[in-house]
Amino acid sequence: MFKKNEPGIIRNGRFEVVHKESLAADGEGKVIRDKETGVLYYFFKYYNGGGITPLIDQDGKPIIDKTGLTE
Repeated sequence: MFKKNEPGIIRNGRFEVVHKESLAADGEGKVIRDKETGVLYYFFKYYNGGGITPLIDQDGKPIIDKTGLTE
C-alpha cells in the first residue's frame, strides 16, 4: 500500500515534514505540519510500531506554524 518510509499522510499533499531525526537503531521521528491549519504533529515509528500526536504548548493548545498559510 505505502512505500517504506513514506506514510500515506505525507503523500496526499496536505502535510509536509518540517523536521526529521533518527531514533535508536530502527526508529525515526518527524515533525509534520498540516499545510491547511498550520498545526504541528510529532510522528514516530520504531520497528513495527509508531504513533502520532499534536504538539501542544504549556496551556494544552496545539502549536500552530502559520508560515505560508493563506488567511
